[in-house]
Parts: sequence; C-alpha cells; structure tokens
Amino acid sequence: MSNSQIRLRPHGQKKYNRFFSRNVLKIILCILTFCATAGMAIVGRGLMKLAPGTTLNLLNAGESSYEMTHVALYMVLEFCGSLAWPLLAFLTVEGFLHTSSPDKYILRVGLLALVSEIPYDLATSGVWLFWGQQNILFLVAISLVLLWILHSYARTGGNSLFRKVFFVVMAIVSGVLLCVPNSALFIGLIVVLYYFRTQERTRNLLAVVLTILDFPAPFSVLFMIWYDENRCKGTKWFYYAAYPVHLLILGLIGVYLL
Repeated sequence: MSNSQIRLRPHGQKKYNRFFSRNVLKIILCILTFCATAGMAIVGRGLMKLAPGTTLNLLNAGESSYEMTHVALYMVLEFCGSLAWPLLAFLTVEGFLHTSSPDKYILRVGLLALVSEIPYDLATSGVWLFWGQQNILFLVAISLVLLWILHSYARTGGNSLFRKVFFVVMAIVSGVLLCVPNSALFIGLIVVLYYFRTQERTRNLLAVVLTILDFPAPFSVLFMIWYDENRCKGTKWFYYAAYPVHLLILGLIGVYLL
C-alpha cells in the first residue's frame, strides 16, 4: 500500500501558530513517559515499596500511610502519565496516516511491545514477570490493526455502522483481555482522532470529553492544536529504543538500588 493511499488528509497547507512537529511531540512524549515511569519505579516501588499492581490516585492518596512528600512527588509524576497516553494516541493515528507500509509499522510496534514487556513489569511492578498488567504498546499495536481494518473496509466501499462498531468493540476487548490499562478510553480516542481528523474543533472537543476523568489528560489536546504535520523530520529508531531501555534502567534502580 503506497503512502498516497494512506494519507487521507490535505497536506502541505500553511498553518499558523503551529510549531510542534511530529518529532518534537515524540520528544515530549519520551519526557512525559520517563517521568511517569520514574514515578512508578523510583518513587512508587523504590521509595514507597508499593506492592505489584498497587497504585495511588487522588481519591486514596490522602488516606495512605506513606510519607506525604513521596505521595506528592508520586502524584506529580503520575500526572505526566495522564498527559502522555492521549499524546501517544494522537501520534499513533498520525503515524498510521503518514506511513508507507502499515503492515511493517504494525509488526515493528508489536515486536517492540514484546521486547518491552519484561522491562515494563520490572519498572511498574518490581518483579520480572507480572501478568496482571501489560504495557501500552500492545494497545498501540491493536489500535494500528483497527485503523488498518477500518481504512481497508472504507476503501472497499463498506459503510455498515454495525461492522465498524464491531471492529472497535473487538479492539477494546482485545486490550481488556491483555490487561492493558485504559483500553476503552485509548481505543475510543483513537477512533475519534481518526474519523474527525479533518474536523479539528470537533476532534479536540471530543478528545477533551473522553479524557476529562483522567486529569490533567485534557491538556494534552493543546499538543494536537499546536501540531504542524508538515514538520516531521527525525529518526524513528531512537524512539523505538527509548521505551524499553528507560523502563529497564529505571526498573533496575527502583528494585535493586533503593
């Protein structure tokens, strides 16, 4: 499938007050992800000794017996994770719309999800293998498969709402069965970003509605508003390596040095 077949949005138009290229957004995503992982691995598992599968949120943090400075730091870093996943969903859709080979793209992300799983378990749970929760790249791979199915279905003239809903529900079920956090919200946001990609005001409003329960996730919509799709030079391999490497390093520090 050629690049022109995937690109479904006008390209090359001048946009003002938009200064975030895809490459810059990836760097921001890496920073947010690093902070969120540090919150789980260093503060949560290392300093606070949270049990595998245990998390704190705004509802239960005040009732915990942990030192409040640790709790406050944990919550601030957790907020970075709330900003990261909507941005990841946005970049997933953008990547699909601009790829020249969706099958290879899906394969790369799927393999990266497998490679990242043990480092993810170590960083988030403090153990080398934890089956209760899987890393979000599995959900990204599922989302890319969903987008490919929806795109291929539309290209063949398919317009059945029932079938489209069925595809989306199957993607959500797959994420839930794999125990990936926020599966329904992430897939729902993917669908909104894909179908409303040419209606930015509607897209942004729906994105805020979908993320509003995970404060401060709605603020990630600002990255979408300030995004310039024409400025997208950069290397992809650094970002592929950054995810498992940072998980492994922070996980080792949290488990063995604290």
